[in-house]
Amino acid sequence: MQLTPEAIRIMTEKTGKILIVNMTRMGDIIQTTPLLQALQAKHPDHELCYFAVSGFTEICDLIPEIDRVIPFDFNAAIAISKEAVRLLPRRLQELDCYLVELHQENFTSLYNLSHSRHSALLSYLLNVPNIHGLTLDAEGFRRIEHPWSKYFFIGNLNRHYNRINLVDVNLGMSLDVDDEIRQPHDSSHPFGKYRLSFTVKPEAVQQADKLFAAWEQNQSRFKIGIQPGASLDCKRWPTESFASLAQNLVEKLDAGIVVFGTKSEAGLAAEVCAPLGNHALNLAGKTDVASLGAALQKLDLLITNDTGTQHVAAAVGTPVLSLCFGSALSHETGPYAKDHFVVEANLSCYPCSFHVKCSDFRCQQAVTPDIIYRTAAWMLNESADNPQHWAQDTAYHDVNIWRTDFDADGFWLLRPVLQPSLKPEDLIALCSRMLWKQVLTNPQSLPENGLDYEALKVILEDYAPPEEATFRPGIEEAETALQQLSELAFDGQLNCKVLEMAAEDATIDPQQLKGAGEELFRIDESITQMGFRLPAVNQLVLDFVFNKQNLIGDEMGELSRATHRIYKRLQNLSLALISALSSLSPLLPLKSEVEIQDFEPVREVI
Repeated sequence: MQLTPEAIRIMTEKTGKILIVNMTRMGDIIQTTPLLQALQAKHPDHELCYFAVSGFTEICDLIPEIDRVIPFDFNAAIAISKEAVRLLPRRLQELDCYLVELHQENFTSLYNLSHSRHSALLSYLLNVPNIHGLTLDAEGFRRIEHPWSKYFFIGNLNRHYNRINLVDVNLGMSLDVDDEIRQPHDSSHPFGKYRLSFTVKPEAVQQADKLFAAWEQNQSRFKIGIQPGASLDCKRWPTESFASLAQNLVEKLDAGIVVFGTKSEAGLAAEVCAPLGNHALNLAGKTDVASLGAALQKLDLLITNDTGTQHVAAAVGTPVLSLCFGSALSHETGPYAKDHFVVEANLSCYPCSFHVKCSDFRCQQAVTPDIIYRTAAWMLNESADNPQHWAQDTAYHDVNIWRTDFDADGFWLLRPVLQPSLKPEDLIALCSRMLWKQVLTNPQSLPENGLDYEALKVILEDYAPPEEATFRPGIEEAETALQQLSELAFDGQLNCKVLEMAAEDATIDPQQLKGAGEELFRIDESITQMGFRLPAVNQLVLDFVFNKQNLIGDEMGELSRATHRIYKRLQNLSLALISALSSLSPLLPLKSEVEIQDFEPVREVI
């Protein structure tokens, strides 16, 4: 029997609304699309409403999972000028009406993906019953309402040791905290199931066809895109490097070069195109978001700085060679698909802190046009050169080249192409990745029975043996710090027990109670200082700090029990990471043999 249109409408009618708040740029919006797909699959009867800055609503219209876009004129809301001050009463009234209308939507859930004070305030004011992400408590202090959202801040504040992509962090927020414990291949496990999405409409294809039709040099063997601009100067490879690269691609690979950019980047695009004649097609300022996707789909390869363009390319299936400089870190925001390549500097100062303005972009100087040309030729199957031999060239000593992949659990990762020597921070970061994957995927479990090392062993095969002189001392320093953390966490649990008993027994000596409180303060200071001093353990310290900040209530017994659980979590995480390091380190062949010391576990709380 054929269903009537009315029957179909009733079956597909949405009975609830979910609000996704994302006040960021185009690339960040595209990186939320796997989360949208997971929410759509989990709540098929809910309307997905996307709250975005009005300047980026065009990209939202090309994301099929978004049912409705709610634009917000952010610039007008925060404008500071004489005229803005004069209009402040009216602006506040308009904003109040706007928030009242949003509140009346009766959203069942809110996912805040912006992580800013403005978005936290919005989350709090809308008073949605189920919040995932950053919000405020009743006194105006920050609250982080989901384990994966907490990890965003943990990774963002300790970037050298973060190995989980932003897309997977977003995707993890689709898991409810009270969900049953999941395994990697359970149906409720979202990782590995979803990819970036972007709709290429027929009219956009026609527009792109017209742009390419006017190009005399459209019979080249390869069509290679170049995006020379970036949102920040620190992320932008020098234009002369792009121009030199483009000339090599034309002369050696018979490539036609398509240059992309906004109107404000037209000057950069012109510099790249100038020496290429009709071998270049300058599309800077000539595409909207829709036709950009269609144009990218025509390419054999896109070479780009860390931009939204790379994420559009990955979403439409175009191979990407991504160049990361300054504050851009590929582990966080690399193209989310298999077999893209990323090139970035291998320098102690890279990546730049978000709060530091660099005056000497050594990371950009370390990556030469020849390195990018050879990588591009390899990606296009035009080179028989083995990338593993490139590491013998001194030009590659300050460079990392990565290939994107997905691990056995469906999480995105970067695999090294040059087989660099494994450093202590590499092993610590990879073990931390393994730890957080397990803990955050199963929010109600802790790895008390150890971690699964088998998948990590496969990844470690991509690295050359570590250097004896630095590897063992670096691992031992981390193990010592982790052991100290677990001891501090143990002492914290003992003092919490005193407070728990005091809440139930009024005869407890007040001096003992005061001493327990003062000892907890000292323990917390020691834990925090250890995190500042040793980045290798700072992720665990940040997790501890954020969980302490999320404590609510004033009943001493319940607060003591909740605090006890936080100390216990820190101890378990520390022990699990020690176990991983001490189990894997002896398996790695060093360039010189060293004595492997046994680790003695710390005492457990009864």
